[in-house]
Amino acid sequence: MKYIIFVFIIVLQPLVIKSQKLESAQVAELVKKYKTDLKGPYKDIRWFCKDGSTRPPKERCPEPGFQRARYKDEVERLAETNHIFLGQILSTTDFAAFLDKENNYSRLKQYMLGGIFSALIMAAFCKKPNIIVVPFRLKMKNFGELTFSNGF
Repeated sequence: MKYIIFVFIIVLQPLVIKSQKLESAQVAELVKKYKTDLKGPYKDIRWFCKDGSTRPPKERCPEPGFQRARYKDEVERLAETNHIFLGQILSTTDFAAFLDKENNYSRLKQYMLGGIFSALIMAAFCKKPNIIVVPFRLKMKNFGELTFSNGF
């Protein structure tokens, strides 16, 4: 009987851990860790073939595919449990999944805000930025209205 309980716990523990939502402090620690990691939120680079298989970087797909990074397991879990998407790669992302309509366009908003903050940081720290900040207005639920332009 002890062995059955032990095996039961060993088999179910990964499922319980996987489904737990991370707290804000844990997410902040992950982001901090990825900022110092050379690979960031990515595990490695692979070929993603049309038949659904993945191949190492030097081994091409038999028919055209996409070569891109794979997310670390923690990043994939964070997307599943907390609906937070770090380092989004859009080349193989389904358009409907990217729009994320059922979650009030959350994934799209995260992508847009990431681009906005990158542009603002570049503009703030570069004497002659190589980017052009285009004026636009973004309305978001619970955040009011954000307006950005070259004169920020």
